[in-house]
Amino acid sequence: MRQDVADKALKAVYEAALMPETWPDAMQMISAACNASLALGQLVGKDGYNAIASRGSEGLLRDYVDGGWHENNPRMMRGLAITQAGFRGLVTERQMFTAEERARLPFEQEFAPRYDITSEAGTVVASHAGSHFVLTVQRGLRAGSFEDDELKAMNHFVDNVAAACSFALRAKLEQAANMLDALGARGEALALLTPAGRILHFTAPFEKLLADRLTVRNSHVHAVEAGDDVRLQELIARAADRPALASEPSNSVFLRRATGRPLVVRCLPIAGAARDFFGLARMIMTVDDLERPRSTAVHESLRDAFGLTAAEVRLAVRIGRGEMLRAAAAGEGVSFETARTRLKLIFDKTGTRRQAELAVLISRLG
Repeated sequence: MRQDVADKALKAVYEAALMPETWPDAMQMISAACNASLALGQLVGKDGYNAIASRGSEGLLRDYVDGGWHENNPRMMRGLAITQAGFRGLVTERQMFTAEERARLPFEQEFAPRYDITSEAGTVVASHAGSHFVLTVQRGLRAGSFEDDELKAMNHFVDNVAAACSFALRAKLEQAANMLDALGARGEALALLTPAGRILHFTAPFEKLLADRLTVRNSHVHAVEAGDDVRLQELIARAADRPALASEPSNSVFLRRATGRPLVVRCLPIAGAARDFFGLARMIMTVDDLERPRSTAVHESLRDAFGLTAAEVRLAVRIGRGEMLRAAAAGEGVSFETARTRLKLIFDKTGTRRQAELAVLISRLG
């Protein structure tokens, strides 16, 4: 292992924690540092599946998922079992299987030869409440297996990668929780959910509604009435499957009370930089109590929750209400280039990427 390449790869991991779109490049550098042909990061466990492959391996990853191999990968199952039994460090295919076992396994005889990933070393680099982020590096037949002297250096490197990944996950989840709490201070009932609907965090107003038509069982939110709960779980499942913060409004579920106005529940997928690399924080559940007058303090919410300046708030509100950027620039009395620069800052601060996504956010705030 070349130390200079390993140092650059570790730096790329920390950068990817701030810019998630660069994770494929970071994975490619991890692969290079380990003299491998591919690096793959996979979220496995009760919160669903997510994966990041090194740049240039998109076809392999697509085939891996479309073919259902991610649900029937004996390397993953055996490697996790070895790790959970107490082994520390990278687990190789030599520890996982005998030669006779490999000769019988469809994954080893079909998928692995197709992409020439006959050798593997992997370990868990981050975990959260039953979900694990597993990093693996693969080699082809010509390069040969990962040898013991290599693994010693690789283990030290991967320990540093694991520390960076754990830091990145904690930082992103804390950032998301802080954002929710800032909105909660404005009376917003919000909950941060995993793809499987497990609650990661909720605001104080959301907690107050749990005594009404909602409840929490085994860390998952449910409606009190069985019929309502079927619709609520369908809503969560649809949000988990939709593209990150799709531009169209999400469907709603109405939880009717015996008297008075109902609760309205929506789920909004999380987009862009606001989303952790794990894909663990997948959506925000919003609950509107129609008995409570809604706040119209959009400007204050944008300022307090996202740190927007006064000029950025004004532009965000214009864009969120449907104005085109050139018209919004004229309305603000600034040049188009200045408005475009401000909009980029707004996207960065709010974790959105497109004007349609920003409009969804603005609609939630006011």
